[in-house]
Amino acid sequence: MPQEATKEIAVSGEQETITGSFDAFGYLLTRTDAMEAGLRKEIQATRTELKEEISGVRQEIGGVRQELKQEISDVRQEIGGVRQELRAVTRWAIGIFITLIAGFIAVIIPLLRLL
Repeated sequence: MPQEATKEIAVSGEQETITGSFDAFGYLLTRTDAMEAGLRKEIQATRTELKEEISGVRQEIGGVRQELKQEISDVRQEIGGVRQELRAVTRWAIGIFITLIAGFIAVIIPLLRLL
């Protein structure tokens, strides 16, 4: 991480004081290097924020999945109940139909004998 500092160096045998950003090893960073390091820091912070956002979204998706699974289970149970009712009504209708046919035969056959 670059730090703003003042450093004395010897250039051509003369002491000079340089103010600027230096890396961990004491090398002077150019303005571009310092900007790049700052951008890296911002990128890392953004990555961390995005990871947290993604984690939150994944948790929400997990909750929604659970809700959907429960809804699907409830609908399947309702469908099962409707099927049972439909079978009962079908049996009732078939019973009435057979009864009507039997009654019709019971009435028609004696009438045909009379003719």
